[in-house]
Amino acid sequence: MTPDVPRRQFMALAATTTTGLAAAGLPAGTAHAAESAGREKADRPLALWYREPAADWLSALPLGNGRLGAMVFGATETERLQLNADTLWAGGPHSYDNHKGLAALPRIRQLVFDGKWPEAETLINSDFLGVPGGQAQYQTVGSLLLSLPTAGTVTGYRRELDLDSAVATTTYTRDGVTFTREAFASAPDRVVVVRLSASKKGALSFGATFESPLHTSLSSPDPLTAALDGTGDATGGVTGAVRFRALVRVLAEGGTTTSAGGTVTVRGADAATVLVAIGTTYVNWENANGDAAGQAAGHLNPGGEPPVRPAAQPPCRGPPRAVPPYVAGRGQQRRGGPAHRRARLPLRLRR
Repeated sequence: MTPDVPRRQFMALAATTTTGLAAAGLPAGTAHAAESAGREKADRPLALWYREPAADWLSALPLGNGRLGAMVFGATETERLQLNADTLWAGGPHSYDNHKGLAALPRIRQLVFDGKWPEAETLINSDFLGVPGGQAQYQTVGSLLLSLPTAGTVTGYRRELDLDSAVATTTYTRDGVTFTREAFASAPDRVVVVRLSASKKGALSFGATFESPLHTSLSSPDPLTAALDGTGDATGGVTGAVRFRALVRVLAEGGTTTSAGGTVTVRGADAATVLVAIGTTYVNWENANGDAAGQAAGHLNPGGEPPVRPAAQPPCRGPPRAVPPYVAGRGQQRRGGPAHRRARLPLRLRR
């Protein structure tokens, strides 16, 4: 910074113009880079971007549609989308009645009248509150894992979350091929979507499966799909009653797609759309006997339609191109407007 350029003026000039940096005595290359960054910031003021994958949960990028949530890590070897569904809880329907409560009430009142607050609190906690005394914990479904090629050095890495479109994008170059992943959560279609593409035809290969900290099992219900079935944890002496099913379906363009043992494998594709649906048996506070499998399958196959492979599409900038035609079409018909509006969604996430 030259002495005759005030700090505040320098920062403003440096962020927006080549002339400003040149006036400050900086190289033309630096000026050009700053001008490009300033222009991008002006064009997309609500884009959060990073030069490396998330190292932990708090650094991942959040997506949500009010019912499903995903934290996108943006890895280049094993991508992780940590998943939540809003009705997956530990425990299950039960009575909170504490049968000691009526007998303890006179003693609690007397302790309060005598000003013995600590003793009253202890007795309330042990003999008067509902059983169990705490709220059952919200639980994660687990994570979608995408196993990616690892040969070659990664260059040009970038991940971002565009707050205007609610699309999380990861892009990088490996072994001369640029790979792009775009993810969002669709409210009308009730799925999480990941669109994968490569700059070279036939260069896209990956595996898709789940992992979970809960009691779960993996299976392959059809050649394009993998399933994760599980049950929420027990808590406070209440057995876990909420069951769930998560499905991942891969609709690849070109190449081959197979599924076995709970892993969908894609080889030599040009691009692929990954759909994730989750259903639980939660019905209401006193009923956890719903149809998790039917709910998840219904979200992947609206109206009982068979899976539709998307036509070849260019890399997308938002939801309208990121999903197969039947998904985008349902979004337009149900909302009566552009499909991209569904990307502006409320967020609900828990670890």
